[in-house]
Amino acid sequence: MGGARIQSPGGAEETLTAELRFPRPSRAEREGEHRFQGLTPLATDFRPFGARTPDIHPLPRRPTVCQGAGRRVTVSPGSAALVARAGRVVLSLTLVAALAGLACTRRPPKEVVEAPHGAIPRRIIAVAPSTAEIVCMLGAVDRLVAVSRYCKYPPELADLPRIGGPRDLDLESIVALEPDLLMLRGRNDTLEKLCRDNGIRTYCDPTETLSDIERTVRQIGDLLRLEDRATEVVTEMQERLEVVRRAVAGRPRPGVLFTNRGPDQLVNIYTVARGSYLDELITLAGGRNLFGDQDAAYPMVGLEEILIRQPEVIIESLFGVADRPGLRDAVIAQWRAVGPMPAIKSGRIHILTADYATVPSPRVVRMAYDLVKFIHPEVPLDFE
Repeated sequence: MGGARIQSPGGAEETLTAELRFPRPSRAEREGEHRFQGLTPLATDFRPFGARTPDIHPLPRRPTVCQGAGRRVTVSPGSAALVARAGRVVLSLTLVAALAGLACTRRPPKEVVEAPHGAIPRRIIAVAPSTAEIVCMLGAVDRLVAVSRYCKYPPELADLPRIGGPRDLDLESIVALEPDLLMLRGRNDTLEKLCRDNGIRTYCDPTETLSDIERTVRQIGDLLRLEDRATEVVTEMQERLEVVRRAVAGRPRPGVLFTNRGPDQLVNIYTVARGSYLDELITLAGGRNLFGDQDAAYPMVGLEEILIRQPEVIIESLFGVADRPGLRDAVIAQWRAVGPMPAIKSGRIHILTADYATVPSPRVVRMAYDLVKFIHPEVPLDFE
């Protein structure tokens, strides 16, 4: 199979064309033994809104030697350890991560490295929902060979193979699919090493701000040789966001609390602050982010501080929670128990369960229109 690199007796690098077999972790190992305040692994796969996820530090292991077609291939200890003992990798677990953006470690993004001879990627694996969406928006869905379990949109992704999530990525399947490009959001040392060891290019999506989203679309367009379509996508995004900006210009800016948490109780509440595209969207939609003064882009905040700041509008992003009858009433009842706030008195508590709510892709335009409806319902702005 293509992609895996071996050393021939003469020292020349060759491409292996045999099936690689890796040890597979058990279900218990994949789920892991660690729990955070009783949460299940599904609820702890990410950090909220794509905030920093710690580097994965695989356990030290001897190199795994795989046999195939009369050749032996050595898989690096880091990659083999993660496959064999995914459940024992120690992660800092936290509440449900909304940005199913599959964020990895947030370090400065590396340069996009082109393949020799100008090769155009034809077999792409997208780990982050944002990059999967962008590839599809550029008209290249046929180049995707797999995505992570959190890539839900567009519907054309439904039949693609899944390579797990950030805590249980199936490294064996990644290699077996013979990708020529793997796309991440942020950085992931383990995956990047696996790709280096197997001759797979990586692209690290750096999106944190609205301008980052535009830049990412252009970079992916360049990488896929779809520059014209990328320009069209960016131009449409800019034009529609400008419509939002003009629609709310000159209006009062109510104080907005944007949260991400689990639906059952008011604990582990994360919000957004400066340096995040969601903070920019609140401002663009005519609101005043109550926690825009915080240094961390996605800080956890307490109920006492929220009560002090007296939000006029509360927007709750309940990622992974299906909208259902009684959900909003239950959420309002939770907030009423906290104490008097303008948002409670006026009934301006809104719930977002849409899959695009916290995915940093060009669909932030739809999110901006939703925010206008919540913040300035008097403005007649229709997304369609």
